Amino acid sequence: MNKTQFFIVNMIVTTLEYYLIYYICNVLLDNQSLSIIITISLLTLSMILYYILNKSGVINSNDYTEEEINEVYSEYAELIQKAETLSGKSIQFGLVDNKNIMAAAMEYNDVIYVNKAFPIRKYLMEGVIAHELGHVISGSSKKILVAQIRVTVLLAGIVKFIGGALSYSNNGFSKSVRVVVYIFYMALNAINLIILFPFMKREEYIANSNAIKLGAGDSLRCYYYSNIYKRSGNLDLFDLSHPKINDMLHAMNTEMNLVHDYETDVYAVDGVIHYVSNTKDKIEKDVKTFNWYIHTADRNTGSVQNTIGLMYYRGIGTEKSIDDAIIWFKKAAENDIIVALYNVGRMYSELEEFELAIPWYEQAISKDYRLAYIKLGEILEKNEDTISKAYELYYAGAKKGIKECGKKLIEFIKK
Repeated sequence: MNKTQFFIVNMIVTTLEYYLIYYICNVLLDNQSLSIIITISLLTLSMILYYILNKSGVINSNDYTEEEINEVYSEYAELIQKAETLSGKSIQFGLVDNKNIMAAAMEYNDVIYVNKAFPIRKYLMEGVIAHELGHVISGSSKKILVAQIRVTVLLAGIVKFIGGALSYSNNGFSKSVRVVVYIFYMALNAINLIILFPFMKREEYIANSNAIKLGAGDSLRCYYYSNIYKRSGNLDLFDLSHPKINDMLHAMNTEMNLVHDYETDVYAVDGVIHYVSNTKDKIEKDVKTFNWYIHTADRNTGSVQNTIGLMYYRGIGTEKSIDDAIIWFKKAAENDIIVALYNVGRMYSELEEFELAIPWYEQAISKDYRLAYIKLGEILEKNEDTISKAYELYYAGAKKGIKECGKKLIEFIKK
């Protein structure tokens, strides 16, 4: 079913549904005018509820300053601008303050919302945002709206909300009630299993495909892999509008000419690690995480290599070893991870091999890594011959707005 066919079929069903409401009211009340008023009122209420359900918790951008919004926008500006080029649309950007939302697309007015406080790595968030931008590019929700304002669809949405609330309780009564709620939910959605959800699932595949075109296919795959264990490859039973995660991954791997392999695919491994790192048993988490990283060491990205270095440095999942940490930080630095330059310098500083630390801090500063200004300055302060260089470094850092450099500069003046 293409978009036009979907729109026509759902328009017919929506019309028939509201006509049925009018007919029942007319039979019961025997008042044509009142029946029309009730039907129109229900339609209006449905549109209002649709608006509230889709935008509640999202339109909180007014809680943020323009500076805050622009700061987060700058992190994803390139991705959003690519989407604008691909879609020919002007995409607005806002921040959402809802712990249950990572990112959301309001496709009918081309707005993308991002939760800057959501506990997820920026790399994975890029994939999620790219997926939402994929929906904006597709523009499917303008067609879906005609189905979403049906009374049965909104009732199903309310029932789904109740089912979701019950899922947070593990007692036997809640589980039994949830089963009853699920049966009622499926009954309300009987026709949608044919005329609505297949289309919505297809749109998820299209959004993923658009994310690939935006250059965020790997980060989105990594996000899906991180969820595949958490949800056993499926979304919630009440979520009939999304395909299984395994199916979406298979489609993406096919489109990107990749072979699905947990052992060697760095994005699969990285996703697994993101999940494992959220397990409750800290010791098990640490060991599993470290072993997963090391298992694919030769194929790891620079960010992963940097993380291995941190794990060696902190003794997480393995014995603490600064020497091994330096090896992995250097590998990450070779893969253009700026913080790794700083980390190598920091390791040498801890070993009090300051002459070896200096060139690494200097490289980090050349990449404008701000913490390196402080650490290098502290080394230069130790020697009478280089103390003036420390002053110059703090001054340069202060001009860039680095507060710690400003404090160091004040200390210099006081001395």
